[in-house]
Amino acid sequence: MRRARKKSSAASIPEYDLHGLTAIEAEREILRVLKLHEGKSGQQVLFIHGKGGSGVIAEVVARVGRRDPRVSQVEPGFLNPGVTTLVLNGKRGGSPPPAKEDYLSLPPPRIRKRKR
Repeated sequence: MRRARKKSSAASIPEYDLHGLTAIEAEREILRVLKLHEGKSGQQVLFIHGKGGSGVIAEVVARVGRRDPRVSQVEPGFLNPGVTTLVLNGKRGGSPPPAKEDYLSLPPPRIRKRKR
């Protein structure tokens, strides 16, 4: 599994580059980063996902941020649509339970054989 590259910032906001990750890898990496920074109230974590392509990684960052109890605010990039900032609320705890509409929690589709 590939990991997001951490970039250093002068403003001390940790930045994580999610370029090149699949949606599942990105979700795991976001949850790992949130666990790393949990308990820090007001901490901002910047995820760089890029503005091109289909926007799947941007949707994953926003969805995980909305569902995770450790995140108080999801801020999509205003001037740069290729980044999303998650603001932590200081809570500690595990990752959220999977939502019913979550593509990871859906059962595999049934394959039916055609009658001839």
